Amino acid sequence: MVKKGIRRLDRLSFEVWYNPSDSLLLRVNVYDTDGPAGKPGTNLNKSGHNMLCTVRKDDRFVSLDLKPFDIYVKDDFIVSLELLKIYGESELGLALAGAGQEHYGSFRKYVSQDKWEKLDDRNMAYKLETSLLVSEKVAQRFEKRKSKKERKQQTVSGFVIFRGKMISEVQVVNNRTKELVLTDEKGRYRIPIRNNDILTFSKDGLKTKHLQIKDKFTVNVIMEPNE
Repeated sequence: MVKKGIRRLDRLSFEVWYNPSDSLLLRVNVYDTDGPAGKPGTNLNKSGHNMLCTVRKDDRFVSLDLKPFDIYVKDDFIVSLELLKIYGESELGLALAGAGQEHYGSFRKYVSQDKWEKLDDRNMAYKLETSLLVSEKVAQRFEKRKSKKERKQQTVSGFVIFRGKMISEVQVVNNRTKELVLTDEKGRYRIPIRNNDILTFSKDGLKTKHLQIKDKFTVNVIMEPNE
């Protein structure tokens, strides 16, 4: 729960109890509670950049700087961890510290288009450092500037195709910004770019492809087997 006032999220920290994998790539998401029955709803990260963190095998405490993403909250919200990739041969066995407060509880979904389901009344234990804004007017001016910037931001989108079929879970990385997105279940991606940025497309078992984007807003990519 958020104390009275508008706050910026500065840093997220959580404790890892067990992780047999060499490392895990996670995406942090912050949601409003405006979903059905208080479930995760609107994604509050409007920066256009992914909040990524890597959990290594021996890590016990993981921390992520949230200040670059300019996330502001003035009411209750939900933090989630989304698994993007497992490194190493071990199966996933991630266990995190929990908290016994029965407020919202825990939710899960297996793919982006699934509906959230209630998992447990317990919560993930995490620490959030925040900064209190001076006034609500400051936040309103910030939101207007951010919306204007988002409208001007250029993106490229398209489909990734292998043997005539759209494929999901392909990593698309902007080599300049290091931003990473995954193709959805329909094989579609969208990522912010500038002219002449180089995008890298990769997936296990397929050849990695690098493309320089020049004056294009739609780019479809055909992948080849890694022989």
